[in-house]
Amino acid sequence: MVLTVCVIASTSCEEDNNTENSWIEIYPEQSDVRFKANGKASGNATFEVYGSEKWKVESDQPWVTVTTSEDGFTLSAAATTTVPVLAKVTVSAGKATPIVLNVTQSADSYDVYVAGYNSGYPGKQTAIVWKNGVATKLTSASTGEHFNDCLVFVLVNNIFCASGKKYDSGGISVWENGELTDVIKPNGRANCNSLFVVKR
Repeated sequence: MVLTVCVIASTSCEEDNNTENSWIEIYPEQSDVRFKANGKASGNATFEVYGSEKWKVESDQPWVTVTTSEDGFTLSAAATTTVPVLAKVTVSAGKATPIVLNVTQSADSYDVYVAGYNSGYPGKQTAIVWKNGVATKLTSASTGEHFNDCLVFVLVNNIFCASGKKYDSGGISVWENGELTDVIKPNGRANCNSLFVVKR
């Protein structure tokens, strides 16, 4: 009876040691992954995996796609118009404590517009509007014009921009969807400080 107890105790200790020696980590360390309605991630969705033994990644929802590589994995999602069920992606390796990522996706999609200018030639500046990081030049610095500001206003799907010239009396130029539509010429130099569009 004594020998039997010793054997059981020895086996139990060995299992505990194996559990303690098993480990897994992901980098970056985070617990949530968010996707936009268009399927793009709001932040990081690619992870490196480190562990004491072979690891695996599983998602409990079909709308989350897991692509693995030798060093880690990437999560992706298709575009959607509805909010999908919360997904849990589990990273596990042997008896190590698994890592769980909560994955969500928004049903709303937004476009981000930024207006400004860029220096292309000495002493000359180009009025530019960016949509989701993609630039559209409204003027060309090579023409000798110097635009010192640029504003943007979006009404439904129409993009309105306005910019003033700094060193001459060229006034304020107004564009609609990239096309020059109006030039306001006050007496003297003009700065464009605000832009509003009202549907009539």
